[in-house]
Amino acid sequence: MTLEFSATIEERGVDLALDIADQEVIAILGPNGAGKSTILQVISGLLRPDRGHVKLDGRTLLNVGHAETPRVWVPPHDRGVALLAQEPLLFPHLTALDNVAFGPRCAGQSRHRATSSATHWLKEVDALEYAARKPAQLSGGQAQRVSVARALAAEPRLLLLDEPMAALDIAIAPSIRQMLRRVLRGQSAIIVTHDVLDALLLADRVVVVDQGDVVEQGLTAEVLARPRSAFAARIAGLNMVQGDLEGSGVRDETGLVVQGVPDPSAAQYGRAVAVFRPSAVGVYLHPPGGSIRNVIPVTVTEMEPRGDLIRVRSAHLSADITAGSVAELDLVPGAKVLFAVKASEVAVYSA
Repeated sequence: MTLEFSATIEERGVDLALDIADQEVIAILGPNGAGKSTILQVISGLLRPDRGHVKLDGRTLLNVGHAETPRVWVPPHDRGVALLAQEPLLFPHLTALDNVAFGPRCAGQSRHRATSSATHWLKEVDALEYAARKPAQLSGGQAQRVSVARALAAEPRLLLLDEPMAALDIAIAPSIRQMLRRVLRGQSAIIVTHDVLDALLLADRVVVVDQGDVVEQGLTAEVLARPRSAFAARIAGLNMVQGDLEGSGVRDETGLVVQGVPDPSAAQYGRAVAVFRPSAVGVYLHPPGGSIRNVIPVTVTEMEPRGDLIRVRSAHLSADITAGSVAELDLVPGAKVLFAVKASEVAVYSA
């Protein structure tokens, strides 16, 4: 299964394209309103773009707004695509077993074969014991398992998941994530998510969307280790300064220069990013001695616990320090301090 996708929706400011290889799972990341769910709506047939095309495994599902090619619009039920929304949306009058068997029955399978398929998928998602229950008798996690089974029982060529963990209790999400990791093996899927764990555990590749455009994509581990977009850096928990390459550092639009260790590819382009871990940042009230090359004046905006450390945030950068250091420095929101990081801790590469 392969997917070719492009869509322009002028009202939403969306103009993007992506593709998926056979048996590949991609995670689409981005801030609210970036256009992530719009991609799923166009692919599934719930939204018609101004211009665009969708081709699934060589079959054209959508082609609109191109005068030189025939107009194509395949209805949602005939696309071979299953969309799993944030809420399970199970039929309230049917048991879990009948909910899962609904798709195969609609595809023309006999009752016996559809029931057999439903039983198989309920077992795959560890929900067979709930087969006789109706949705009102299921917890949120149980209902989401049944919803996944229902989507897979329809034998979709492409599975679309829109924030699958968003409506779940934080204690339930890890088990659902592990279940998805297992059942998505060998399945082509797109996952829209805000959670970096979803991308790390479920996706082969990450596509970062912002303001209706694809701003970054690549293998999951590479994007999160070497982000080139502000959103990817934020979810990866890294500091990032974007701007023009200047010597071995990066100068941003405010005039801040952060020195680092340039990647060989950085010199090929004028634009670059400097990335460093919050744990590599020291916080000082006065300029530190020694050979620290990056000393940045900031104003503390907030502080939050991060395990045995405290994350000290400014408008654009963060530092992780001990609670003892926070007390010693008498840090509070509004305090003016210096963030210091050695150049050897800063990676600089092309943007």
